Amino acid sequence: MGIKGKVLSGFVLLGLILLISGAMSMYLLTTVGKSVSGLLHENYKSIEISKSMLDALEQENSGVLQVLAGNKDTGIVIVTGGKELFEECITAAKGNLTIKGEKELVDSIVLAHEKFDSLLNGLSSRSEVELTDRAWYVNQVNPSYNEVANRVKALMTINEAAIIENASNLENNAYRAIMPGIIAIAVGFFLTILFNLFINHYFLSPIVKLTRAVDDFVKHKIPFDVTVETKDEIGQLRDAISTLVAQAKKGQKTNTES
Repeated sequence: MGIKGKVLSGFVLLGLILLISGAMSMYLLTTVGKSVSGLLHENYKSIEISKSMLDALEQENSGVLQVLAGNKDTGIVIVTGGKELFEECITAAKGNLTIKGEKELVDSIVLAHEKFDSLLNGLSSRSEVELTDRAWYVNQVNPSYNEVANRVKALMTINEAAIIENASNLENNAYRAIMPGIIAIAVGFFLTILFNLFINHYFLSPIVKLTRAVDDFVKHKIPFDVTVETKDEIGQLRDAISTLVAQAKKGQKTNTES
């Protein structure tokens, strides 16, 4: 292989390593990172849904308190609005199940809320005496309300924990994406040194030897005797110089004999 081929192969090898490492980094950043980012978005969405559930539940509870305070019509309207909002949130939550145990928790919220709503369904038909019975609210409605709220908070908690875990995974993926680049830099640095030693040993050093040998022959008549390890253009140059020196010697000998 000639000098041009050797130099070109060295640069091709170095470029290939950089290309592979860059492709690996891009793959990790785009595919794995995008996947984790999607999970983070879905977890955040579940948390927002949970907050809306708590707001809807609070609205229902506030409506019950309005009824107990004597504002029956207003309270029933508030309860109805809260119930509709809660059902919308449940539908959204069922369509955004992303982590283990989330489906079971959502199902338990549905059951707990159905129990809570069953206590409120008879508000419009209850008598004024029944509605002023605070024991009914304290002993039945409020415990049922707290049960639903606690389950919704549990749903929010597991999604918050999932966000922390996914954020940690995203950070780790970023480090993994950087590693091929770091390795490529290290390998590139090593190959650069190796390539430099290669050029110095096979190209520069022989040229320096040839130059000195020619200079010694011209100035001091020292016989030309240089060994070159390669058979590329450097070897051809050595053979050409050796032939030229031999011809020069022959010419000098002929002149002396004349």
